[in-house]
Amino acid sequence: MELLGPELFERVARVFVEKMLEPRPKEVMLIALAYESFARLIKQKEMLPIKRSQFKELMKPLVRERFNTSLRNDLVVDGRYMQGWKDLALNSKVVLE
Repeated sequence: MELLGPELFERVARVFVEKMLEPRPKEVMLIALAYESFARLIKQKEMLPIKRSQFKELMKPLVRERFNTSLRNDLVVDGRYMQGWKDLALNSKVVLE
């Protein structure tokens, strides 16, 4: 049985969280950076892109479940408030295909 639609995106997002994210104290992973990496992964898999708002809603429970941290709206980067996760970073050593 082939997965389609939301189930497929959730499966890919789960792998993304498990493999591409890692705890890193004092780091901030912005939602925009995570979305860019996820969008590249989706493109490699020849899947249709999803909106950033859909990505955010998909990621919130997965990140909470795996890293016990919630999306924050109060992160200040370069004097601007941004959305992201504290103490979390992209693992640049991992390449997903």
